[in-house]
Amino acid sequence: MFTGLVSDGGAAILSEAGESRWLERLVDTQGRERLAVETASGGAIRAVRRTGVPLTAASGVVLSPSALIVRATSHLAALGVATPSGVPTLSAVAERQVVYWARRSGGAPVPGDGVRVVLTLDGALVGLSVESSPLSTVPN
Repeated sequence: MFTGLVSDGGAAILSEAGESRWLERLVDTQGRERLAVETASGGAIRAVRRTGVPLTAASGVVLSPSALIVRATSHLAALGVATPSGVPTLSAVAERQVVYWARRSGGAPVPGDGVRVVLTLDGALVGLSVESSPLSTVPN
């Protein structure tokens, strides 16, 4: 799947939340990005993006919602990302399936934070993100 790709050497970046990250892109012989991986300074994966993934289910199989959630957790495990606790939501976005575990603080969801796994209908990984923005102090 990823044969013949070379690294662009990587670069230090800042996430939207201000976290220092390392971004490495793997490009094909024409210089097109095929895979991008963002890691935190400690090496934890924060984002993975695959390009060129067909919109249709390449295998011809369309997984059920529960099977997509199981597939998302297996992708997280394969990448060394801990599966969040709680029940994720599943939504369809632009021919993709998004499995999302919202991050909670004090029982309340933190807007925009959490773990998202983007899949094709047959469960192939398109991308994932792990967002955990620093929280402000509780108002007095």
